[in-house]
Amino acid sequence: MDPRPTQTDLAGMAPFSRPRDAVVAQEIRLEAARARDQAISRGLVGAFAAVGSALRAMASTMASIGARARAERELHGLSDRELADIGLTRGEIAAVLAADSLPGSEQAAPTRAPAGHFARAA
Repeated sequence: MDPRPTQTDLAGMAPFSRPRDAVVAQEIRLEAARARDQAISRGLVGAFAAVGSALRAMASTMASIGARARAERELHGLSDRELADIGLTRGEIAAVLAADSLPGSEQAAPTRAPAGHFARAA
């Protein structure tokens, strides 16, 4: 056995220096990975925001459906005389409540008393 190191032993002990092109290529790969991660992050944030918006819209719709059902029960519970006092007939109840749910009905709503707050004629 020869105690002197061989050329392959010396090559393994020498610090590895990477060529400049390899360093530039690695920097480009890292920048591309950061850009990809940012794009994925923005996409996920947008998706969760859309899901949250859809859930809020669904909750609002369900609340309005419940309010409409309560108003309908209340109106149907009134006598014909009480309905006449507020300017309605029994046959108009569904149409009045349907008109309240249409877009732009905010302008028509103040002409009718809100459900649950019917003034009784004395």
